[in-house]
Amino acid sequence: MRDSAGWSALYLISCDSSATLTVRASSLETAMSDHLVQLIRGSSNVEVPLESEVLAAQGGERMTAPVIRSRTLGIETRALSPLLDLIGAE
Repeated sequence: MRDSAGWSALYLISCDSSATLTVRASSLETAMSDHLVQLIRGSSNVEVPLESEVLAAQGGERMTAPVIRSRTLGIETRALSPLLDLIGAE
């Protein structure tokens, strides 16, 4: 179950150009299997802001831009791309 967001990100980049995987933990290793961590790190299409969370979702009936807070990047609004929020692991 811990790996579901990671596998989803890898699937989405096979259908789209990129994906963002927000992770509350300070490292992927605490949240995912080593094999999956290596696959994600080997992909240039998955951005992984660690120690991050989605604060808000901008848009009307559909989300157009997530607002993400990251310890290293601060608060930023991003253009919408597939977004996965790994909330199960800390």
